[in-house]
Amino acid sequence: MLADEAQSLSSLIVIHKGEVYRQSRAVLRIALSLGGIWILLASPLFIIPNLLRDRMYAVVARHRYKLVGKSQICRVPTAKEAKLFLP
Repeated sequence: MLADEAQSLSSLIVIHKGEVYRQSRAVLRIALSLGGIWILLASPLFIIPNLLRDRMYAVVARHRYKLVGKSQICRVPTAKEAKLFLP
C-alpha cells in the first residue's frame, strides 16, 4: 500500500527512523525536524485528534494553489538536498 501511495503522489509521506508518517502526521514530523519556531507552531496541533487533523490537511491540500499560488518553475534541489529524496 505504501508503494501505491508514493506512486500516486496524492499525499505526503515521510519515513523517519523507520516509522511511516502520512498526511498531517507527516507535516508535524517535518515541523519537528526543522526545529526552532516550527516546533512551537506545530506543538498545539498535537492535541487535535488525528482524524480531524487529516481532514484539515485534506482541505488545505485541495485548496493549496488558492492559498499560496502556483509557479511554472520548480527550484532544483542542491546536491545536499537531493540526497534527502528517495530515488
